[in-house]
Amino acid sequence: MSRQATSVGLLAQNEAWTELVAGALVQGGYRCARFQRADSLATYMRIAPTHILLLDPHPHEVSVLDVARYFRAIPAAFPLFKMIALTRVNAGFHQPFIESGLDAVVRKPAGHADLLLCVEEQRMLLQRHRSS
Repeated sequence: MSRQATSVGLLAQNEAWTELVAGALVQGGYRCARFQRADSLATYMRIAPTHILLLDPHPHEVSVLDVARYFRAIPAAFPLFKMIALTRVNAGFHQPFIESGLDAVVRKPAGHADLLLCVEEQRMLLQRHRSS
């Protein structure tokens, strides 16, 4: 799967941050769909293949764990999708995130290069999984 064929669903509340990250993803060769609400992204995922989710939900509204469980439970057009979450939780405490269905966790604040590297790693894992 090439970068150009990879669709990233971006869920975040901060519009400025969303625009910056989406721009970096597009410059990196990915297709990117932006959402502020989980239910809107879920609807999109049901009708359009979404390969990677990049999740940065508002911490006062819903937990990353709940968002991960929510997305794993929906019938997606591409059921093998990968999920990356951003969090302020230290790396030593990421295991519950992975157990909830997340594939990767990036500690905030994260630069664009770190996010793009993580997205690329997940794309490569998808590619390996599909070719096996």
